[in-house]
Amino acid sequence: MRKAVLAVLGVQIALTLGFILTLRTGRFPLGIPGEWEWLRLPPDVSPVALQWAIGFSVILGFASFAGWGIKFLGPTPNRLKEVTAIVGLVIASLVTQMLVAIAAPEGYGMAKWILALHNPGSNGYYTVAKQQMGDVAQFLADYPVWIRSQGALHIGTHPPGLFLLQRGLLNAMEARPEVARFVVDHLPQSLSSAFLVVEQYDHLQRADRATLALTGALTMMLCSLTVVPLYLLARSTLPASAAWAAATLWPLVPAANLFQPAADTAFPFLTTAALALAAYSGRGPSRSGLIAAAGSGAVMAFGMGFTLAFLPIGLIVAILIVTAPGRTLSQKGATIAVVGIGFLIPTLLGWALTRSNPFLTWWWNQRNHARFYVEYPRSYLAWVVANPIELAVAIGLPAAVWGLVGMGRGREIPRVSLATLALLVVLTLSGRSLSEVARLWLPMMPALLVAAGAGLTRLGGGAASLGITVGLIGVQTLFLQATIQVVYPT
Repeated sequence: MRKAVLAVLGVQIALTLGFILTLRTGRFPLGIPGEWEWLRLPPDVSPVALQWAIGFSVILGFASFAGWGIKFLGPTPNRLKEVTAIVGLVIASLVTQMLVAIAAPEGYGMAKWILALHNPGSNGYYTVAKQQMGDVAQFLADYPVWIRSQGALHIGTHPPGLFLLQRGLLNAMEARPEVARFVVDHLPQSLSSAFLVVEQYDHLQRADRATLALTGALTMMLCSLTVVPLYLLARSTLPASAAWAAATLWPLVPAANLFQPAADTAFPFLTTAALALAAYSGRGPSRSGLIAAAGSGAVMAFGMGFTLAFLPIGLIVAILIVTAPGRTLSQKGATIAVVGIGFLIPTLLGWALTRSNPFLTWWWNQRNHARFYVEYPRSYLAWVVANPIELAVAIGLPAAVWGLVGMGRGREIPRVSLATLALLVVLTLSGRSLSEVARLWLPMMPALLVAAGAGLTRLGGGAASLGITVGLIGVQTLFLQATIQVVYPT
């Protein structure tokens, strides 16, 4: 290895070990006291020896796989090699995230699929779908008025997509009892045990159980699949080795694992897909570029049915297109127009079909969000300092180090990472995003990993350095999930 790579790995090891030690001793702050702090697990809650063994084994296995993949691809891989590697990564990503959840303390791993999704204090979408969506069409038509009266927390700041998804799954399970029975009869022991806890205060029908379990499974699947658009996004400007490095960092990212089964962990798949399509909109024949641009807009339109996180993603998409090299201003303007058309057509069709005004809904979502800092004040300067620290921990300290390396090479800085980082800085300094950034900024985290992949390969990092980095991120994740809880209500 080059001396520079060894130096970076040394910094990663020191930061990771230092963080774990201070975290476990209780000296690492988990927020700003009196305003917002992530909760620590009770002192008597900890993974058993078998769970630690499972966790470290899966980290070792995935780190080895990551190192193997970068050698398998080589400097100039053909299309078949890349497809083969990505298929393997998808499978490895899903298995890794499932086993990391199994390695969590009892009640804080896959059991969260049931306990958190059922609890209106930590989720609420299932509760609304169950109790208030008997007439789906009427609920959607009335949504812009209904959302106006909701609070400043997560229910009031979201469009109807998450409620509609829960109601759709529930309807499907009620209409197909044999499918619901199959799902419930084949649940892992941790999920079955979680239902026994819920049964003490709420009797759930089989369809409800299947709905909650499938919601958790769908969330984790989409989170794991994020490696595909992340690889494609990085590959639009970087060699295969750097794109592989960026993609293999994602499955063990602390925030992507700890916040399961919150919908925030599924959104990165859509946001990264929109960015990847935008990155390819200026490449190749004009027809394929326009299709990619329209696809980017359509993905953002779909995503805006679930979360307003796609508003900043739209800005990043525009920056990617405007700063694309080798294109005239008229070509860039035409591409942005196609993105807009791709966004507007499905948005207007959805309005026509549901009679639910999306623009009015988004307006009240924003108004509700603005009320949050009035009802829950934040100390501006304290959070300006805390936000970047929390982001680095959430994305994985080793990945953050490589990201800083990738951001320090002038014109070689990945544009998507630079645009994303600049946007997060603006959100912080403007006071629009103070606290909880480990969860709220999840949709933007894959774009930052592109810089990490670029940094690793530009310094000459290879299989060993990638494997060590991935392993360190995994170790950090294991100790975080053994120390704090972030999904259950505070």
